[in-house]
Amino acid sequence: MDVLYQRCAGLDVSKRDAKACVRLTSDSGRTTQEITTWTAMTNQVMKLAEHLLAQQVGLVVIEATGDYWRQFYFLLEDKGLNVQLVNAREARNLPGRKTDVLTDAAWLAQLGAHGLLHGCLVPPENIRRLRDLTRTRTAITDERSREVQRLEKMLEDSGIKLSSVATDITGVSGRAMLQALIEGQNDPDALADLAKKRMRRKIPALTEALTGRFNAHHAFLARVFLDRIDAHSKDIAALDARIDELMRPFSAARELLATVPGISTRIAEVIIAETGADMTVFPTARHLASWAGTAPGANESAGRVKSTKTRPGNRHLKRALRTAALSVARSQTYLGAKYRRIKSRRGPMEALVAVEHSMLISIWHMLNTGESYVDPGPDYYTRRQPLRSKERAVQQLEALGYQVILEPLQLTAKPRTRQPIDPSRPIPVTTIFASELTYEWGITWRMTADTVPAPRGILSAGFRQLGQTIANLRAYPLTLLFLGAFLIYNDGIQTVIALASTYGSEQLQLGEATLAATILVVQFVAFGGALLLGAIATLIGARKTVLASLTAWAGLVLAAFWLPARAPVLFLALGAGIGLVLGGSQALSRSLFSQLIPSGREAEYFGFYAISDKGTSWLGPLLFGLVYQATTSCRLGIVSVLVFFIAGFVAPPRRPDTPGHHRRRQHPTPPAVTRPLHRARPEVPPGP
Repeated sequence: MDVLYQRCAGLDVSKRDAKACVRLTSDSGRTTQEITTWTAMTNQVMKLAEHLLAQQVGLVVIEATGDYWRQFYFLLEDKGLNVQLVNAREARNLPGRKTDVLTDAAWLAQLGAHGLLHGCLVPPENIRRLRDLTRTRTAITDERSREVQRLEKMLEDSGIKLSSVATDITGVSGRAMLQALIEGQNDPDALADLAKKRMRRKIPALTEALTGRFNAHHAFLARVFLDRIDAHSKDIAALDARIDELMRPFSAARELLATVPGISTRIAEVIIAETGADMTVFPTARHLASWAGTAPGANESAGRVKSTKTRPGNRHLKRALRTAALSVARSQTYLGAKYRRIKSRRGPMEALVAVEHSMLISIWHMLNTGESYVDPGPDYYTRRQPLRSKERAVQQLEALGYQVILEPLQLTAKPRTRQPIDPSRPIPVTTIFASELTYEWGITWRMTADTVPAPRGILSAGFRQLGQTIANLRAYPLTLLFLGAFLIYNDGIQTVIALASTYGSEQLQLGEATLAATILVVQFVAFGGALLLGAIATLIGARKTVLASLTAWAGLVLAAFWLPARAPVLFLALGAGIGLVLGGSQALSRSLFSQLIPSGREAEYFGFYAISDKGTSWLGPLLFGLVYQATTSCRLGIVSVLVFFIAGFVAPPRRPDTPGHHRRRQHPTPPAVTRPLHRARPEVPPGP
């Protein structure tokens, strides 16, 4: 075997000392070795470096044993020696070692001389400092979480179930309640009242949760835990500031990594600290994935795969990637789709590793090219393999008991004509959307074709239908008369509502607070007023109830006329009266109008009803404005609205308000209206 280093040294380090083996190979191939022992103290390590330099050693191999290698590695490297840190497992798994002959140091020197070992990644000093800070922040964050868990366990012992209601017991509301408990406050109502913002919606539940047996012993423990939590929070804040300072040279890389779904700023800092942000040390993206421990293992013999278990890798980097993969698993992204696709076949753990692997592949390319992450989309696999997606969809439908016939989209996009539905025909799938595999059933298409006519001049057809509705109104005089009456008095109602605020501020000299309170009173009372008028209508009929509401409106207008200025209480009472008759009068009017509509013509008549309502809503404000200009008095302007209520009281038809009376008292309903929309039921013969 070729010798790459004629002068090579191997170091077997431990906490107390290190055994150094210097292997010398002559030109004739004869080897000699010298084994010495050195303590782990700095002065002894410096003497070891001088000894290796005197021997003109070309390579020093150190086995990565815990953290004990750092003292030797950094001091020897500072002296200018070529130091190689190797994985202990890799060194021990190579065959050919005789344990009774070769020591660990001699074995490392022999392997290093022949170039059989690969060096571990040892980042530069600035990255090592950043790595120490991020790892320390993670450790302190974990310890802070443990302190919170200890605090929660103590609260459970005291009967305080705060964690059952509050998501974070150390938040603003939780800390206020815990501080009050420590100070001796035991009243659950007073403690629950300390809740802030959204937590105040949970005050009843908090009152129950804060009822317990919290005593002085629990208060002492709670104070200890809160002090430790505060200390950890302070340390984390200091670490964040220090990390931000060291991250300035890598700010562009951090922002670049944050574009990947699931990777936050903190996770991006961990990735940069663990990988060094220099992708030139990894020849390909797969080398990075393998080094991180996210690539499947390759243990194959004679065509038989024995194990695909991933290697341990960098546990700090894998933890950050696992957090990112979990956060993106349910998202509508390419990575989320990949997780769900693999989870259905291999399980959640393998799916998470696959997502971590994809993230690292993207990170390698992004840091090499400087390009931001571009998400392929959740439908990437469907677009990539449309035939497989189609076959899978068909298999799922066949498993449900359907016979599926696929029809090209171009054929189904032709103008649809009415055709009978044949229940014996199989249901075709007319459309398969690539993203979510959404299916449009042929049966739905046929039902739509039967009910919706082919589009032809929609605008002209609408005006033509409106003209026919107006022409047919002459055949229903009661409907036309009631519609006119409604438009008149409804305009008066809308005028009173629209001008009430102006009347209160200009004429009655009321403040904005009173006006806002009156609006709330009207909205609150209107619901009860609608129920009250509805109950009255069941006793005396809708028509009489509507007339009674118009009388009430006239009385409210007269009361507003005589209302004194600067009387907020009376104005609030007036608003309550308006609320009582507002909702009920309009609802009953629509109900009464619906009884006057010919059967089967509801859509066009209610459409005409809405158009007429909007078209006449300017009459009341016009009358009010004319009177105000002539008299410069808002009181006379508001009392002029009585004209609309009086006209509306006189105009309604004086007929029994029973459903379908237009068929008995008006002109006969045309056959097109009386024809049933569905097949009629057979008539039941009269009894004996």
